[in-house]
Amino acid sequence: GNHSWIEVWDNGRWRFTGAAEPTGLELDKGWFTDRAADAVIDDSRRAVWATSWNRPDRRNSRHAHYPMVWSPEDTSVSAINVTNRYTRNRVILPDGFGRLYVRITEGGDDDQQRISLPAVLIVDGQEVARGDTRDPQADANDHLEFQAPFGVDVTVRFEL
Repeated sequence: GNHSWIEVWDNGRWRFTGAAEPTGLELDKGWFTDRAADAVIDDSRRAVWATSWNRPDRRNSRHAHYPMVWSPEDTSVSAINVTNRYTRNRVILPDGFGRLYVRITEGGDDDQQRISLPAVLIVDGQEVARGDTRDPQADANDHLEFQAPFGVDVTVRFEL
């Protein structure tokens, strides 16, 4: 995926704040933190990159060019692999579980809008989690996320 956020130097370390999602004065919070934590440092397509004014240093594998998915042959933008900053707090899913992303829209094919609704995850007839789907102001990749077990009946109930 492609998402932008702002990195700031704060008291001797790099921190971040979302570019479009409000977090108030809190740093290191964002809808994308769980997904960024799954980044893979040695896979340029799945790593986390920060653009840089410095030219790439071929002797340092952390310094390279920014991998632009819209223009893969373009190597003109320098970058630093910052994946380690985001994988420190990785949440490992329990064995037998996966992520279930939920998005609700209303409207026709030409004018669909995301709407925010309370949702309940029900596993084998028992309520196990609650959350709210995202409205149109949220990033297009930001979805309500549940951890759900494989191989059992799962229902998502929406409260209108």
